[in-house]
Amino acid sequence: MRIKALAWVAYRRTLRALYTLSGKNPLVRGSAAPSIEFDWRSVNGLLASKHEPVRKVKCDSDYELWSTCLGHLWTPAGVTREFVSMLVAETNALVYDLSSLPNGGEGCTVVDAGANIGVFALWALRFRPKQVICFEPSPHNAACLRKNLTSAVSAGVAHVIESGLWDSTGSVSFNSKNSNNPGSHHIAQDGRGDLHVPVVSLDEVFSDLGIDRIDYIKMDIEGAEIQAILGATKVIRRFRPQLCIATEHTDDLYANVLSVMRQINSLEMGYSYRVTEAHVYSSPSFGSVITPYSILFHLSDAP
Repeated sequence: MRIKALAWVAYRRTLRALYTLSGKNPLVRGSAAPSIEFDWRSVNGLLASKHEPVRKVKCDSDYELWSTCLGHLWTPAGVTREFVSMLVAETNALVYDLSSLPNGGEGCTVVDAGANIGVFALWALRFRPKQVICFEPSPHNAACLRKNLTSAVSAGVAHVIESGLWDSTGSVSFNSKNSNNPGSHHIAQDGRGDLHVPVVSLDEVFSDLGIDRIDYIKMDIEGAEIQAILGATKVIRRFRPQLCIATEHTDDLYANVLSVMRQINSLEMGYSYRVTEAHVYSSPSFGSVITPYSILFHLSDAP
């Protein structure tokens, strides 16, 4: 596996270099690009997840239990093996990197927006945080999230809030029709969803969460990133957390990346960024370009 990992690291870095030389990699280079060490850890995690394929253990009309290299996971009935494998692989590949948190993450407070069935939350619990606050608006996903986090919820370390993050508190149209891939459930901004779900602003609910600070915010919220950032502006300014945002959503992924970056820059707090996942993507607006799929925003002087 070591030879395969070396080959993958070399491929990643060579591809980025070639696209940089051709002017098609304006965002994933220099200090913003993954380091050799990070690429090595990421590739090894990805290969480890492929070495132990997911396996369905049991199922009923509502839920399915899967065996994975990260442990047993409950999912809604009807999901594909590819969906479960993808969740495990992206977690093992450090798409949401927690390694640079103070004290190695111990005692930190983590917000998991778009918690889905809880794979990232379970990963975050390995770092011995003080709290993991999970937001998940999709009803069936939230039910599995509670099942997967039963012990942590009982211990008061994890909390499940069945709402999406938005720029205000209310109710929005939501699309949960794709039963094969519940990770694709999303707020239907055209109002054509199959149900309505509650949404909250992090600024508005912070005082109700029973926490005294936030150190890390992960967002994987299927195109609602701008609204969620707007609704968390006060919290971000106050606590200066790391922000790890999945941007591989919308009809133009590269344009969405630029929008998220502009929104973070508009806070005028001096956030830098490091890309934790990137791929070649054919943007309708910019053509073939190396595109960040997940970005870690951080402050160099953060405590």
